Amino acid sequence: MKKSLKALLICIVCIAVAVGGYFGTLSLIWSSNKDEMLPVYALPAVAVSTDTPTDTPAIYFLNTQSSDCMLIYGGGDHWAMVDSAEDNDNPKNVASLDLPGYEDYVLTCVKNLTGGKLDWVLGTHCHSDHIGGFDTLFADPAITVGTVYLKDYSMKNKNGIEDSWDNEIVWQQMVDAAAERGFRVVSDIPSEPFALGSFTVQFLNTEDRYSLNGGENDNSIGTLLEANGQRAFLSADINNTSFDEWRLAPVIGDIDLLKVGHHGHVGSSDVIFVNRLDPEFAVFTASSLTTFTAMKLSPTKAKLYVTGTEGALRADFLPEGIAVSQITPELSLV
Repeated sequence: MKKSLKALLICIVCIAVAVGGYFGTLSLIWSSNKDEMLPVYALPAVAVSTDTPTDTPAIYFLNTQSSDCMLIYGGGDHWAMVDSAEDNDNPKNVASLDLPGYEDYVLTCVKNLTGGKLDWVLGTHCHSDHIGGFDTLFADPAITVGTVYLKDYSMKNKNGIEDSWDNEIVWQQMVDAAAERGFRVVSDIPSEPFALGSFTVQFLNTEDRYSLNGGENDNSIGTLLEANGQRAFLSADINNTSFDEWRLAPVIGDIDLLKVGHHGHVGSSDVIFVNRLDPEFAVFTASSLTTFTAMKLSPTKAKLYVTGTEGALRADFLPEGIAVSQITPELSLV
């Protein structure tokens, strides 16, 4: 009994030291960098017309406030899409889900940029701020999709806060809309690299992750992209609640651009994770910058961008580096 109590006390002390060291590290980062915190960068504007883009591989970060939607251009006629942003539906009448939707904006952007043809789309996980707009996109006859990547949804993925959410409904809407158009749905997500034009693409966190601390966010699929020697990681809502960032950091390795996980909310962008990845650019798909997360990114000296305040962004993957620019006018107006 005494040995068990002693072991328990040792565990408690170790945890306290680890937590204290973690937040102590954050405190040191803050105190040493608070006067040097990198601001959100003013961006050069890049005009968009029907003649653009060129064959330069690029990621387009659409301005859908605190929801995710990215278009990936691999050159030629190779386009893909990661997530589709929030929708206007609120099937369960949940106050917290009574959010503005971006279906029309996303649909117009896709048509204006891609001509309506997508090699594949990825629904990173079953939250409406990520896959809510796919059913509207698929329903438009001008849109064609080669492959729809989407994990099967399981009620096991929920945590307590998700009990009243519409996860299963938006998943079913996406699956049904794809079936209606005859689009191929792949739920066994590939983990091996494959090509999208000039891009090498690899999906990470592809296995089903049930009954963990982070709910459906723990099932988020990350997208690793490389072209012209430049690397980017789109984190979806991957965070460190279940230590996924620590687990994935060695697999991802050094990158040039990070799509910050979970819109920059507390719990994402762990200090160890961001320092291992050491990005030069960090994009927040959010309505505003999260100061605490910006603080954790500070040691990397990454340039921070926020779609909700700066509008849609384009990241060109050039041999000499990544160039991030603001798209004017907004894509939906082109």
